Amino acid sequence: MRAWQRNIGWRIDYFLMSEAISRRVKSVEIYNTILGSDHAPIGVDL
Repeated sequence: MRAWQRNIGWRIDYFLMSEAISRRVKSVEIYNTILGSDHAPIGVDL
């Protein structure tokens, strides 16, 4: 219960990429303050 509020539970949102692209990753962020579902949007800066 209340997993979102307690910031616990399974992280089921992923960003998949090839190994070649992964070398270009500058930053990754989880936007856990954006509400709307039990998922947290993520961002990847290349």
